[in-house]
Amino acid sequence: MSMSNTPVPPDVPRTTTAALAEPTQKVTARWVTGLVLVNVGINAAFFGPINVFIGQQAISIDSPSKEAILSLVTACGAAVSLVANPLFGALSDRTTSRFGRRAPWVLLGAVLATAALLAMSVSASVALMVLFWCLVQLGANAAYAAIFAAVPDRVPVPQRGGVGGLAAMGQTLGVLTGAVFGAVVTGNFMVGYWLCAGALLVSVLP
Repeated sequence: MSMSNTPVPPDVPRTTTAALAEPTQKVTARWVTGLVLVNVGINAAFFGPINVFIGQQAISIDSPSKEAILSLVTACGAAVSLVANPLFGALSDRTTSRFGRRAPWVLLGAVLATAALLAMSVSASVALMVLFWCLVQLGANAAYAAIFAAVPDRVPVPQRGGVGGLAAMGQTLGVLTGAVFGAVVTGNFMVGYWLCAGALLVSVLP
């Protein structure tokens, strides 16, 4: 059943009622491009470090323990991601601002993750790696949860499958972009983190 036909309790605020209405106006090519770019940036920020740079950084800190360091950092980040994604999705559901429900979380999450990636690039201890990677996960998952929820918010049903497919393509392109960064910087994890941070921040601007 369409949400626009679903009865809304009388105590629900009018702004909430409007937000729950099924979208009917088609989204523009510009909006879809922005959606794809955000997915590229977020996934580059996730998978560049996971696939390449965290391991290289672990070697620079303690080569004999590099596997243990990689496992610790990524496991802590995964634990944060497990909580952050549903948490920020729920928070964005309840957000009211002149910029909408989702956009503030996309921007704030991307800024936090960008700053944490830059800080991680100069981290010289395992503890700092864990801290800043957890902050990357916190911020990037805030942005990811919000942009994922924006699709049913903004995209009408006839467009939704195509737009969802393009968003998924953006995710794959982001993974590929992270891998390309790893190949281009050839072992310089600091520059790799900067590239991931730049890609994430630039991707949310449209």
